[in-house]
Amino acid sequence: MKLKVSIVAFSLCVVVIWLVSFLAGNGTKDPHIIAEYKGGTIGEQEHVEYQNIMQFFTPGVSQQLTESEYMKKLLMEHIAYKVMEERGRSITQQSQTTVAKAQWDTFKKQYEISFSFNGESLQQRLSKLHLSEAVLTGYIEGQIYGSLYLKSTLDQKALENDYKLNASLHNYDMFDVSQIQISFKPDGLKPRTSEEALKRAKEVIAKLKADEDFSMLTQQYSDDPSLQTNGGQYLNTPIYGLDSDIKQAILDLPLRQISQPLPAESGYYIIRVDKRSTQTYEESMEALMNERVQAAYTDFIAKELSGLIIQMNPQ
Repeated sequence: MKLKVSIVAFSLCVVVIWLVSFLAGNGTKDPHIIAEYKGGTIGEQEHVEYQNIMQFFTPGVSQQLTESEYMKKLLMEHIAYKVMEERGRSITQQSQTTVAKAQWDTFKKQYEISFSFNGESLQQRLSKLHLSEAVLTGYIEGQIYGSLYLKSTLDQKALENDYKLNASLHNYDMFDVSQIQISFKPDGLKPRTSEEALKRAKEVIAKLKADEDFSMLTQQYSDDPSLQTNGGQYLNTPIYGLDSDIKQAILDLPLRQISQPLPAESGYYIIRVDKRSTQTYEESMEALMNERVQAAYTDFIAKELSGLIIQMNPQ
């Protein structure tokens, strides 16, 4: 009797193994698979989650989810995301989980300012879209791997040329600058004529040359509220972070020297350049690569993605 039971059990195992092998060999696909590409597939629920992630970070997407062309585009973007994430993981053994968590924590702090809608809290929005912090952190991690892959495709010679061009335009020059602004239209006061503003600027310069404290004079004379709170100082600031009207003066002024009154659209500036330095190619590398990553992504979408897609069925 035991022998007969064993034979029956063995026969059932053989049938099950054969059936699984037959279905696999005949290419039977999960009916919920909506996209197949070289190296992987995307299931319906997986793509619904991706759609919800897009709605979380870009709320305007919600209005386009009924448009067939947009849904096709979104599915292609999902495929691109997965392909680039997989390629990124293949070129590094270093986990990006800690970096992703740090980026998510930064995002959470900014949520109420930038992404709060109709008073929705972060947790309310996550619940509404059936998402979790772990899912979003995982998505960010995938983006990081994708970015690593795209950066690995960049032409080093092109990056060097980018650096040389930007360096020639002083875009990698960093400055510590002290400045006082005398405005033509100071808040809460009557407007000044150009002559009145210039006279006031010269008065400030005379006091600075008499060794009066720059930060104290900023609080007394400057019409820019942001300068009053920081003693008139911009620290380690790139040239494009300063008023373009005084860019050339900042470049030309010798260190620690008080400028003449510098005319600008809003009034006059008095400046002192306290420190000047230039970022090296290595220090600028991350910014250089980030500037070219979007172009690399666009090239991937336009030139490679369609050749990787086997079939798509946007829902």
